[in-house]
Amino acid sequence: AKDAHIVGGGRLPYCGCDGSVAAKGLAAGATHVRCGNSRDSSLKSAGEAIAAYGREKVFVSAKLSPDEHARVGEAVAAILAATGVGYLDLFSIEWPVQHKQGTTEVDGEGSLEATWEALEKCVSEGTVKALGLANFSVPAVERLMKVAKVKPAVNEVELHPLLAQRK
Repeated sequence: AKDAHIVGGGRLPYCGCDGSVAAKGLAAGATHVRCGNSRDSSLKSAGEAIAAYGREKVFVSAKLSPDEHARVGEAVAAILAATGVGYLDLFSIEWPVQHKQGTTEVDGEGSLEATWEALEKCVSEGTVKALGLANFSVPAVERLMKVAKVKPAVNEVELHPLLAQRK
């Protein structure tokens, strides 16, 4: 198989690359470009590579960094403006934490839910096709599933011998 079905429709290609090497990745056969967050310095070059390859042939994803929870719409708009792609196939919350007064704290009660509601608005507006999670624990996923109208399409989790993540 060359891709996997994602919840909510669409296909996530198995072969992808980081936005910083989008031109090389697409030339080598990748069909997924994982852009960074709204401040990623490679967004413009990733967008140029995607446009040259053909937007309709590329699955484009990006992420919401922990300090952008209160600015979801602005973050998506900045990514779309920098890349010029028109919409994101997948937009994921990077970590279920938020920044407060210069420090990172575990997500406070209600803020994860408010962030997800803002993400769902992006889906209804058509700027994002599917929503995802990255590095969410089982309790954080369970908490989110209680309120999510648009269910997460993926949960990207770091997994290797030094970080077993058995659950």
